[in-house]
Amino acid sequence: MRVLGVIPARYGSSRFEGKPLADLGGRPLVAHVLDRAREARSLNRILVATDDDRIAAVVRREGGEAVLTPSTLRSGSDRVLAAAEDCGEEFDIVVNIQGDEPFLPGEAMDLAVDRLVQNSECDMATVAVPARDQDDENPNVVKVVVDKSGRARYFSRGNLPCPWENRGGRRLKHVGLYAFQTHYLMRFVGMGVSELEAREGLEQLRALEDGAYISVVVGDWPVLGVDTPHDLVLAESRLAEMARVNLKGETT
Repeated sequence: MRVLGVIPARYGSSRFEGKPLADLGGRPLVAHVLDRAREARSLNRILVATDDDRIAAVVRREGGEAVLTPSTLRSGSDRVLAAAEDCGEEFDIVVNIQGDEPFLPGEAMDLAVDRLVQNSECDMATVAVPARDQDDENPNVVKVVVDKSGRARYFSRGNLPCPWENRGGRRLKHVGLYAFQTHYLMRFVGMGVSELEAREGLEQLRALEDGAYISVVVGDWPVLGVDTPHDLVLAESRLAEMARVNLKGETT
C-alpha cells in the first residue's frame, strides 16, 4: 500500500488569518504539524498543500515539500485531493492531516491508515479522544458516537450522547484527521455539500449520508486544535509544559 499524507494549509481564515505561519515556540504552526506527520511510519510521502507562497517557502525551509493549490477550493478535503492528483504519483490511501493540530502524534495517523489496510470495506478512518465535561456544550468541539465495532454513527457539534439520562459512559471528541481510500476521496469531493453537512458545518456528515464506512480510532492522545489566537496561547502553554516534563525526565 502506498500512502500519501497531505497537510492542507490555507492562509485565509475568518477566525485566524495566516494561522499556518503563527509563531508557536519560535517556529511556525505548520512546522510542528509537519514534525508530527514525519513521526508516522505509514506515510510514504508528505505534502503541504497551500494557497500561499509564504507558507510554501516556510515549509521548504523546514525541509518539507509544498505544493500550491487554488485559493478558491472550498474545503481541506478539496485541497488534499488537488494535491494528490497533481503530485505525479498514485497512492492507495490519502491522509488529510489537520494543519492546526500541532500535538496529534504520528502514531494516530498510523493507526488510522492501518484500519484501511486491514479492512477493505472501510472507506475512511478518523480519530477520537476522550471528551471532557467542558466539551459537552461547546459547539467548537465535535462529538462522535461509535458502535461496538468502532464504526462512526454520527458526528455533531451538539452534546452526544443526549445528556438527559446523565448515566456517564464513554464520550468521544472527534479529531479531524481523515485517512481515505483514494477512490473514496475522489467520490467524496465530487459529491458536493450534503444536507446534514450544511446544517452542522461538518463535512464528514457528507460521507455518512452517502453510507460510507468510517472507522474511528480512539486513543488518549494530546490534542489541541488551534482555531483562534486564544487557542495559540493555550498551545504555547502546553508546549512549554511538555518541554519542562522532557527536561525533568532527562535530568533524573
